[in-house]
Amino acid sequence: MRSGQRDIDAAPPGTTFCLSGTHNWTLTPKSGDRFIGPAILDGQNKTTTGFLGNGTSNVTLANLEIRNYRAGDQEAAISAHGTTGWVFRNLQVHDNGTADGGTGANIGVDSRILGGRYYNNRTLGIGGGGGADGWIIDGAEIDHNNFTNNDYTKRNTSCGYEGGGVKWTADNTTVKNSKIHDNACKGLWADLNADNAKIVDNEVYGNWDEGIFIEISSGAVVTGNTVSGNGLKNDNGSGSGCPWLWGGGITLASSGHAEVARNTLSGNCNGITGTQQTRTEGKPGLLEYVSIHDNLIVGPGGKTGVAADNGANLKTRSIVFANNAFDDTTFCGLGDCAAG
Repeated sequence: MRSGQRDIDAAPPGTTFCLSGTHNWTLTPKSGDRFIGPAILDGQNKTTTGFLGNGTSNVTLANLEIRNYRAGDQEAAISAHGTTGWVFRNLQVHDNGTADGGTGANIGVDSRILGGRYYNNRTLGIGGGGGADGWIIDGAEIDHNNFTNNDYTKRNTSCGYEGGGVKWTADNTTVKNSKIHDNACKGLWADLNADNAKIVDNEVYGNWDEGIFIEISSGAVVTGNTVSGNGLKNDNGSGSGCPWLWGGGITLASSGHAEVARNTLSGNCNGITGTQQTRTEGKPGLLEYVSIHDNLIVGPGGKTGVAADNGANLKTRSIVFANNAFDDTTFCGLGDCAAG
């Protein structure tokens, strides 16, 4: 590829393009196209988007660096929302966005993120949803997103809105064998009917809010993860402290039918927590049918347990803690999990 979009327009769908050098391009593929580096797409803080999906399918991006695109709120340097079957292989996606926000990659149905690193983006490393389904993120590093700049001292976007490593509202998402760390919000965030998530064998550490956060969603399986040092600058606590049961290494917020097992947690603001609030914007919105077992949870400090702030009796909800080990931390179970 020498001329950017003109080369795509002149070729049939399913063409393989070899890229080298550094270019300030916005590319809109045809279905089945493959873009193979090494090459750098640099938006020079002027151009909004590097790749625009435009409803295409089965596009592959490999061995590319995508940086300095001026994506804003709800925008991304790789804008693949509404696509199907895209593959992202060994990409370096970084320093995209503005003070208004910006995400490294928004992805679509049956997306595959294989390796690579997504970092220093101004809201999220990876995001998407709204009809998406079947993501797989395998072997990626997702870090240092949602900061105002690369000094990493101030979050850019409120965590009550979005921000951090990965946020999705897609069903059947799998995140495995990845490192999600040092984001200025949540590490992994399944939100609003993002059902049947599988979060397996990851390292999740140093995220300012919850490490793994399942919100108003059902059917999550969270197993085999190493989760440490998360939640210590929790947005719910104005940047410090462990308010109520927020800031967990793993937190289920108004979410149910979940299994949390064989994880190792240490040094998080709280351990494994569940919160029940009245959440009418999603279904089912209930903390129920949860099995939390065979985890190792180490302090110092913090709590593991569940609580409701709307008067719900969680003892009738089939929430079970079994065979967990604790050290230098408090297990409050279904009982005394009040704030403080």
